[in-house]
Amino acid sequence: MSNQFTVLQIASTYKPAWTYGGPVISTSRLCEALVKTQTDLELLTTSANGKKELEVPLGKRLNIDGVLTTYYRRWIGYNIHFTPGLLCAFLQKHKRFKVIHIHEWWNSVAVLTVVLCKCVGRKPVLTPRGMLSPYTLRSPLKRLFQRWVGAWLLRGTILHATSEQEAAEALELVPGWSHFILPNIIELPALGQYPPAQKASEVFRLVFLSRVHPKKGLENLLAALAQLDFPWHLQVVGTGEATYLAQLQAEARALGIAQQIEWLGWREGAEKFQLLANADLYVLPSQNENFANAALEALSVGTPVLLSAQVGLSAYVRTQALGWIYDGTTAGLLQALQSAYTAAGQRTEIRQKAPSLVLADFGAERIAQQYLAAYQNFGLL
Repeated sequence: MSNQFTVLQIASTYKPAWTYGGPVISTSRLCEALVKTQTDLELLTTSANGKKELEVPLGKRLNIDGVLTTYYRRWIGYNIHFTPGLLCAFLQKHKRFKVIHIHEWWNSVAVLTVVLCKCVGRKPVLTPRGMLSPYTLRSPLKRLFQRWVGAWLLRGTILHATSEQEAAEALELVPGWSHFILPNIIELPALGQYPPAQKASEVFRLVFLSRVHPKKGLENLLAALAQLDFPWHLQVVGTGEATYLAQLQAEARALGIAQQIEWLGWREGAEKFQLLANADLYVLPSQNENFANAALEALSVGTPVLLSAQVGLSAYVRTQALGWIYDGTTAGLLQALQSAYTAAGQRTEIRQKAPSLVLADFGAERIAQQYLAAYQNFGLL
């Protein structure tokens, strides 16, 4: 393998820790795509898997779908992920790599690796993955840390934002932050690989595919669905904390709509894409989303999307007329659902044009080359 491009990736969580949702998927897809460009790449991560630990060999380099990956045991769980072994490994390895790319924020792996980079004179790329949004900074302690410590640390990095929205939010916190904007790399199926199943009735088929978390706005979705005056069915595809899932299911029962909702848990691969293709509409009512991988996956199989304006991909969807964008309120969501239902012709048009458009704009090989170009533009390669 050529060592012209050498990249050390640092992430507090990695596959198969799917409980963390989009960040794990996005980081793994980026690493896998860069490896396919013959980039000399290595990933350091932790054994984090929610409240448990991944059952993987620790401290040994493993080939995980082509990516040389080393997992280290975390000493402190929750979202702190304190992992001394990883930090020591970084100090031992960093000189061999031209690029240091750190993922996420608000965990000890990311913060302390940035501190170490300052100590050894390295300027890393940092991808916050939505962790510098107003939603995340609701905590007074986080705001205080960000103001007096975080901003100083981040000025020593190069920001990678996945959307214009995420960049704007980050630059409000760190004005003048050197940055580039590139989308996540998404697994896209071949054109026509997942045709939709033939409808057996006129029921409006909705799908939500994401991590099940209060940030995702499912309470608003349930409230809006309870007010619809046409037949519908919702599939919730994703995992989350058991207590929160139980709360949502109890809310659905209280609203009298539990029989119209399926809670399917996590799905991936062909099954995931077929679920997306079979739906009439993908819905993501998130309070904040730096990108929205699953929305792009839905479009790749022709399914129109309905997104809140707080979702990073909403600007692309609006520009390309690939779905409906609403203001984030329950009333706005109700109106958007009604509009999407009645616009059968528009949904058919989107189903025809979206897959080829998404494949042209977000093909993995093309985007991977853009990441390498961004590294070069900042003098890192």
